[in-house]
Amino acid sequence: MATKRTGSKKLEVKSRDLRKNIITLFEEMQTNRKLRDAFIRNPVAQIVERVAKKKMQPQTISEANRLLFSLLANDDMVKWLQSYDKKRQGGRRDRNQFAMDFAKQVAALGDANIVASLVSNAAQGFGIPGLRDGVAYQCVCNETPNKYDCACTPVAKDTTWGKQKGIPPEMLRSLTEHLVTRAKELSRTGTLADLDTSIR
Repeated sequence: MATKRTGSKKLEVKSRDLRKNIITLFEEMQTNRKLRDAFIRNPVAQIVERVAKKKMQPQTISEANRLLFSLLANDDMVKWLQSYDKKRQGGRRDRNQFAMDFAKQVAALGDANIVASLVSNAAQGFGIPGLRDGVAYQCVCNETPNKYDCACTPVAKDTTWGKQKGIPPEMLRSLTEHLVTRAKELSRTGTLADLDTSIR
């Protein structure tokens, strides 16, 4: 269960609620073209607001988008995330293990956009999306008492994930292709490397 302090109170977001909200978001995108386009343009905002049910500053969302699109623009990183997901299913790993494995892969790839995105997030005090914040981490690594499942967003998973959740594989595949296309375009135009440009 993830917690977030709000003044003297704690806001708790249960894992089952996050899973339910993720499925609801994808179900809505099947028939809502406007929502689907908004997700492709600004995926982090949709996940934060509709899945985690919280608010983030625009700059935080922009930097998280920069990192997400930097990852998606690198085919080798996407393959690694998919492979990591398959290898870790059924085994227990904590966020520190994922952080170490992720850092090793980033170093091995030497992708300038990914490195710049990580440095920008850290320099502005946002940390690494999905690792610093408990709620965001649950969106990335869905932990249950007896299982570890590194989702790294449904984009990094194959289409069987959508089928298991009642989401048409072709819809998830199309969404993935559009996100990757946008990521590569942002990379090609230099937007990912331009830290002065917001990605929202």
